[in-house]
Amino acid sequence: MLLLFLAGCGKKEEEINLTEFVSVSYTGFNGKAKANINFDFPSFEEVIISKVDSEDISVMQLAVLEESIKLEADKKESISNGDTINVSVSWNDELAKNIGVKLTGSEIVVEVSAIEEAKEIDLFKDIVIDYSGESPYATASVRNTSSDYFLSSMRYTIENSGNIANGDEIKVIADCDVESAEEKGYIITETEHTFIAEGIDYYITEYSEIDEETFQKMDSQARDLIESRLASHYDSMMYPDNWYIGLEYDEIVSIDLTNAYFFVLKEGLEKDYSSVGNSIFLIYTVTTKDERSPEGKVAYIPVYFKDFILRDTGMDVVITDGYITSTYDVYDNLFRNIVTANKEKYSYEEITY
Repeated sequence: MLLLFLAGCGKKEEEINLTEFVSVSYTGFNGKAKANINFDFPSFEEVIISKVDSEDISVMQLAVLEESIKLEADKKESISNGDTINVSVSWNDELAKNIGVKLTGSEIVVEVSAIEEAKEIDLFKDIVIDYSGESPYATASVRNTSSDYFLSSMRYTIENSGNIANGDEIKVIADCDVESAEEKGYIITETEHTFIAEGIDYYITEYSEIDEETFQKMDSQARDLIESRLASHYDSMMYPDNWYIGLEYDEIVSIDLTNAYFFVLKEGLEKDYSSVGNSIFLIYTVTTKDERSPEGKVAYIPVYFKDFILRDTGMDVVITDGYITSTYDVYDNLFRNIVTANKEKYSYEEITY
């Protein structure tokens, strides 16, 4: 308000239409906009000063008159282009007469136009799910790669981030105030989105997934291990009634791969220090001869390999980590210790060669 030091009382009433000082502005976007009703008091004061002798009014009189001016709109929210807003204007007639003006314009109808259209935005279009570890024990994390000003500051959480397998659903939740976003001109279509886990390196679940090259490497390493074991037990005593036996021999007749047991950790169990995702026992039947057993004697030797992971580059397994678990002269003992003892935690398939 202009600070005018005026005095006196006007004799002639000058007419002023208040609707000329009313304006409507909008925030938000089409369909969700809010109307702001404004009155231009500085311009109103200038008009009064131009119409009334400055000696006839005081600053206080003008201030009190302005305080009496009230604006009311019949619609202020959820405004769309094409709507009409009825704005009513009220004031104190006596205060206006005291300074020598007659105020008119008690209502104005405003037709809404030029409100910006909202921008529909996908909160998840620039989201990348990163995985660490291997399926079905992988962990997931969310990475925001957006360069958009609004999206780049968005925070996200993953509802289920652990023990992820290929094909699992991963729910990502955006920390977004929808109402606040709408005020900024964004239409939010969803605040939660489900991604499907894919492309994770994984523990194989079937023996058939082991490729021929990997198998040949395992077989070669297993035979090397067995020959080393036989050599180191050349002078061992034979204990035919014990499940762990030494092998005393003069001649190795044959080392035959007869069968195998492929194990997979059961669904719902977590891989930890005491368990593996998958493993295989290659079972070799070893026949040797010596002076006391010229017809030959047989031992069963299982060779253990673990953690077969299929990656983009192919099968990943540390062949040199394979080892012989024990030596058996009775096959039932082998089956009990290798298969039966592990059935609680592992499912298995038998392969014959």
